[in-house]
Amino acid sequence: VQNQNNWVADHRMAHNLKRTNPSRPLRQWAAAVLLLICMLSCQSAKAFLFESPQYMLIIDAGSTGSRVHVYRFLFGMISKLPDVTDDFFKEVKPGLSSYKDDVSLAGESLRPLLEFAETFVPENQMASTQVHVMATAGLRLLSDDVQRGILSSVRR
Repeated sequence: VQNQNNWVADHRMAHNLKRTNPSRPLRQWAAAVLLLICMLSCQSAKAFLFESPQYMLIIDAGSTGSRVHVYRFLFGMISKLPDVTDDFFKEVKPGLSSYKDDVSLAGESLRPLLEFAETFVPENQMASTQVHVMATAGLRLLSDDVQRGILSSVRR
């Protein structure tokens, strides 16, 4: 009976050592962190953790030229802030204010920027892609009528 009691006590002690081994939780935690880093660094994990990409075009219509920035971004399942994954850029010259004598050509001058942007935005997302045109000092120096004419041409 004494041998049997010693065996039961030894077995319980060994079992308790397994459960309280301090390095085991540390290894599990390290493995979990490593797995998370690997997941966040690969695109398929981003696709799992984030919604599908969205796009936005910002056209900076300056006095010397117009520039388009095509932003691709993701909204995470947790964060409300977008994760900008890409920014594609192109510039054309001259700027919109150069069309003050024939405002009807102003909008057409931005066509190469829009064609450039179309190469990055998937067709099924074009209708939902926001386009913002920001006119800077060159356009603001023109008369109100010329400004309205240029901006009307851009909207078309």
